[in-house]
Amino acid sequence: MTYLERYQQGDCEAVWAELQALGEEVNSRKLRDDARAVAMETMSRARAQLTAMGAKIRPPHKRTSETIKALEKQLQSKLPLSLHAWWLQIGEVVSDDLTILPLDPKSIFKPPPPFFPPKDAWQTSIEAWRRTLLAEGNTPEETEAKLAAAIAEFEAQDRENERLAALPFTPGFRHQLTPDDLITTGYNVLLSQPTADFPLENAEGTPLFVAWLRRHCHLDL
Repeated sequence: MTYLERYQQGDCEAVWAELQALGEEVNSRKLRDDARAVAMETMSRARAQLTAMGAKIRPPHKRTSETIKALEKQLQSKLPLSLHAWWLQIGEVVSDDLTILPLDPKSIFKPPPPFFPPKDAWQTSIEAWRRTLLAEGNTPEETEAKLAAAIAEFEAQDRENERLAALPFTPGFRHQLTPDDLITTGYNVLLSQPTADFPLENAEGTPLFVAWLRRHCHLDL
């Protein structure tokens, strides 16, 4: 039984898990047609269900297939099958709680390594503030009480910077999938990933795209 037949019979989550576990082998000659068919069927269902939910679907541009080929040539590698199928089947979706942007090669970017200030860099500012408070006639006890909240905030930021600096950083190209605004950090996809699915960067827990669609949009995929 093929992956597509299993998927159509309802073994959806297991099929995607197995395809993802194959890694780059999912693009091998003996598997790629079956795996691509699963991805296309998945995104066809996603389109139908999102439409039924009232989401606004903007169809992909008629030259999307050519754009994908050019992008893969530029990256010298394949795109994740789920992303490839999404761009071919759906393009862009907009609803009250979900916006996923269409394929746009101009939105591909390569972020610089993150920068974090040295630990305790704030000490100089605190010391200057301490001298000012003392010069204004505050007692040492009053001065430290007034500084306590700021010191606690700086120390907490140091701990957060240490946590973030310990996270792995892959200096590859990204494509933004959701818009970045003042409230929500947009989700990105690291390119290239010649696999069945891909993790959503910046999303809590970095879930795989299909699993995220399944949970976030309550889709039967």
